[in-house]
Amino acid sequence: MDSFYKIIIIDDEVDTFCSKDKIELCNKIYGIDLLKAHNINELKELLENHGGYVDAIITDLNFSSKDNSVGIDDGDVSGFNKVLRIIEKYKGRGVYIPYYVCSGKPDLVKRQFVTGELDGCRDVFDKGKDFEDLIKKIKMDIERMNTPSSRLSKQFSKELKAVERITKDKKLLLDILVYCESGKSDYSIIGHFNSLRKIAEQIQDKCKENKIIPPQISSLNNFSRFMSGKATEGQISYKVRDGECIMPATLARSLWYFIDITQDASHEGDSLKLKVDQYVRQQNNSLLLRTMANIALELCLWLDGYCKRHQDKELNETKWEKVENREKSEISAAKSKA
Repeated sequence: MDSFYKIIIIDDEVDTFCSKDKIELCNKIYGIDLLKAHNINELKELLENHGGYVDAIITDLNFSSKDNSVGIDDGDVSGFNKVLRIIEKYKGRGVYIPYYVCSGKPDLVKRQFVTGELDGCRDVFDKGKDFEDLIKKIKMDIERMNTPSSRLSKQFSKELKAVERITKDKKLLLDILVYCESGKSDYSIIGHFNSLRKIAEQIQDKCKENKIIPPQISSLNNFSRFMSGKATEGQISYKVRDGECIMPATLARSLWYFIDITQDASHEGDSLKLKVDQYVRQQNNSLLLRTMANIALELCLWLDGYCKRHQDKELNETKWEKVENREKSEISAAKSKA
């Protein structure tokens, strides 16, 4: 069988535990390329050679972080702790590596697993007994995690958590990402643009709730104008105070583009200026939809962070002001004099 998956096993007794027969079993029966690391330096080298893109790490609990990797005593878990730090470093780069503990003291380790002390560990196995069960479990997990939904959930985990806190529509946006990942462009594509417009409305509502924008702003167009630093339209207008910045200019421009595209896509008729519906059907791809989904993720991520940093609603109100539209005021004044 061809090797589809790469798994690193790190253990100070890896040559004893991981025999040639076991490596061949993994490769021929399960399609797994099992890579051995005797110490932390070898683990780092293997990960660097593959850019961190391995399917799992199997690690012992009791070994040293030093070059010889042999644990000083039964309580030496410095090597294991280093493995966790390395996994966390790759996670910060957007590379998720699941890990499993295979120990000669499984009962002790499983108690730690149950109590949550082994944060992120997917399972614990007995080094002396469960090797093939471990390999089967890992392969099953890999295949499940490699579904588009699982992969995208991990890839955009931070952004989707923000979506859930801001709009409660995490599944909706994840479904759109999965749709784009599939490369489809069928009759349902325009409906996804309409869903994204509704997400923009929920973002606007969250901004009102936290007094980040004036509650009087009702339209998405005025929401976009306000975030761009322009006065909203209407006799009584609102704008961000001079010297203040609520939304970064780059993102505010993305918001304007996002609203312009999704609103056009959500309507029908020859009078539409952009004719998004017609365009995406002609292109027969979901690239534009993916662009809009990415902007939605960015907007939710920004707002989630902003809400955490600016929890005082009264203070939020001080960042904007009410202004009077002079032209309309002059017209009103002239009519009253007449």
